[in-house]
Amino acid sequence: MLTRVGAALRAPSPEPGRVFFLHVPKTGGMTVQQYLTACFGGKRGGRRCKLGEIYLNQPPSDHKIDRARHSHFVCGHFSWASIERIGIREDDYIFTFLREPRSRLKSFYRVMTNYPTDHITEAVMGRVERCRDMSQVGMFTTIDPDIRNMIDNYMVRQLAGRLTDYPIPESEWPELLETAKRNLQRLNRIGFQETYDADFGYILNDLHLPRLTQIPRDNATEDVVKRAWAKSRTYQEDPAEVAAAMAPLVRWDEELYQYARQLRSDEP
Repeated sequence: MLTRVGAALRAPSPEPGRVFFLHVPKTGGMTVQQYLTACFGGKRGGRRCKLGEIYLNQPPSDHKIDRARHSHFVCGHFSWASIERIGIREDDYIFTFLREPRSRLKSFYRVMTNYPTDHITEAVMGRVERCRDMSQVGMFTTIDPDIRNMIDNYMVRQLAGRLTDYPIPESEWPELLETAKRNLQRLNRIGFQETYDADFGYILNDLHLPRLTQIPRDNATEDVVKRAWAKSRTYQEDPAEVAAAMAPLVRWDEELYQYARQLRSDEP
């Protein structure tokens, strides 16, 4: 357990300007994305821009970054590197949701091995097909660079701005962790998947947006996956072997997650 960090998150502006949602995969972010799009407006009106850094060596184009620069709501699986390219203004509101790293990794495994066929796009088809028959140990020890790019201490890399230039030399991980910690302090809010409803409420309050008594959750993909998981062939795996295979993939994320929890506890 970390000691008190003596740091705080960046206070929101009285009238927030642009809103950035760093969407960490498998943290329930689709609900956030869809609800805020309904509040702010979508792509056609130039109000929303989605950015993605989910493939190796494919950062967002300069054109996409310029669109984001002039949008009110920027969301997607992008990293801190894209925020730096856009340029942070004093009235920007930046937030993310995190999830306990082992739980997030297990959720990723369930989704990728039972990916709904009606959600498969040409862009993800190859990745899905390579994952479909994998055991947990098989996925967590794979040498496939595309899959490892999605599972190797992803939260640290996303917050440090290193999603598309994987793999990371072992000697660089400590500095990446420190960079991710510093960037967490630059956020206005950190939500947690485990306290999702309450945390999303705080964000809506910061942004002066309406909060419904019960915000509809976009669980369509997750519900399909759960049904498929119940019917699928599952491997009989030793929990200790699974934990050992997972350990290096969450080593740095676990430190970042504990740091984020401590930042939350230090809030006034």
